[in-house]
Amino acid sequence: RLFRSVDGSGGIGDRETFADVERSIRKQVVSLVLTIASFLFVAAGICHVVEQVQPGSFSRPNIDDSDCPFERTEDAVPSYLWPSHCRFSLLDAFYLAVVTASTIGFGDIAPTTDTARIVILVIIAVLFIIIPRETTKLTE
Repeated sequence: RLFRSVDGSGGIGDRETFADVERSIRKQVVSLVLTIASFLFVAAGICHVVEQVQPGSFSRPNIDDSDCPFERTEDAVPSYLWPSHCRFSLLDAFYLAVVTASTIGFGDIAPTTDTARIVILVIIAVLFIIIPRETTKLTE
């Protein structure tokens, strides 16, 4: 159908076929973008939760965290009361997910605990599956 509509060897029906192909491609591109965006938001949420459960799971070398209370004890100060430079925000987590997914890896935020490393490995593994699968749909 695609080749008939591209070479123009038909009539009105071929224009409809070309419109169908164009609509299908547009739908697949939107699906790809939404799948990747959804995954990045989920990955950022997981990284944020890991940091909340195990403070200090992600290092930020350009920040002096010597005064940050990363240890969890019964009488510890809740993390939402920590100084702002000690908190790993959802924006930090989303930034980490995007930098990891794009394979840029600036090194300004890095996993420091085993749990954080496992989470990052799972993010990379899933992206190696999702992105090729979704982009292959564009060529079908």
